[in-house]
Amino acid sequence: MMILMTLMTLMTLMTLMILMILMTLMTLMTLMTLMTLMTLMTLMILMILTAPMILL
Repeated sequence: MMILMTLMTLMTLMTLMILMILMTLMTLMTLMTLMTLMTLMTLMILMILTAPMILL
């Protein structure tokens, strides 16, 4: 009985750990994508703003 209980607890702990890792990875990925999108947008805006200056 004790062995079963310990196994169950270990399994639950492992699953929780895996879930936590997955969540952190997902959040990191989303943050990275958001950052890249923001940088791209800023670059585009800068290009649009600087293009007429160069032309003039």
